[in-house]
Amino acid sequence: MTAEVLLSRLEKVKATGSDRWIARCPAHGDKSPSLTVRELPDGRVLVHCFTGCATDDVLAAVGLEFSDLFPEPLPEANPDQAARHRQRRQGFAALDVLQA
Repeated sequence: MTAEVLLSRLEKVKATGSDRWIARCPAHGDKSPSLTVRELPDGRVLVHCFTGCATDDVLAAVGLEFSDLFPEPLPEANPDQAARHRQRRQGFAALDVLQA
């Protein structure tokens, strides 16, 4: 999902910078904008209500889920590449680090 999907469901949306917006929070009776939205370069969307509404409540009010804030993972082109990536993320054994 892009920020546009979320922004299209909000009221009083105003750009505050590059890939940053403020809008009325749909989770409470917001008279003035208190919800900030930001889209990061990697596609993640950040949401924050300054009156304290939980992100889940904000998203539920507009028919979205928390997982909608993250881009779809890219399909693995090569199964061997996926295995190497998982192995790399496991870290190093302490003994191996000390010996190095």
